Amino acid sequence: MEPFIILTLSLLILGIVCFLADKWLRKTGRLTDKPQRANVQSPEKEEDDQEGCCGQHEICEKDSLLLMKDKIEYYDDEELDAYIGVSSEAYSEKAVSEFAEVFYTLKEEEVAGWTRSLQLRGIEIPETLKEEILMVVRERRFRKSKQ
Repeated sequence: MEPFIILTLSLLILGIVCFLADKWLRKTGRLTDKPQRANVQSPEKEEDDQEGCCGQHEICEKDSLLLMKDKIEYYDDEELDAYIGVSSEAYSEKAVSEFAEVFYTLKEEEVAGWTRSLQLRGIEIPETLKEEILMVVRERRFRKSKQ
C-alpha cells in the first residue's frame, strides 16, 4: 500500500509543477496557444504600420524586409521605376547616385518599408548600397530589441 501512496503523491506533485510551469511560461510569453509564424503580418495590423510598431512582436514587423503586403508605397522615388528589371550589378554611377539620394533622405524607420516597396516594384538595390541599407535595418532592430 505504501508504494501506491508514494506513486500517487509523486504524480500529483509532478502535475502541480507542470501546471505552474505552464502558467509561468504563458505569462512570460514563451508559450502560447497560437502557432508561431515569423515575419507574417495579419491584415488587421496594417493600421499599426501607419502609427508605428504595436510592440507585440520580438522583432517589429514594420522593420522586416520580407514582403508582407501587396500595397506599394512610394517614398518620393517614382523616378526609380525606370530601373525595374535591372540587375543590381548593372547600375551606372548616375543610377546609384539616384538610389543613394533617396536612401539618404529617408528617415531611419522608413528604410525597411522603402526596401519592401522596391521589391514589390521589381527594382533591385544597387550592390554598392545593399550593405549600408541592411546595416541601418539591423541597427534599428537591435536598438528596438534593447528597449
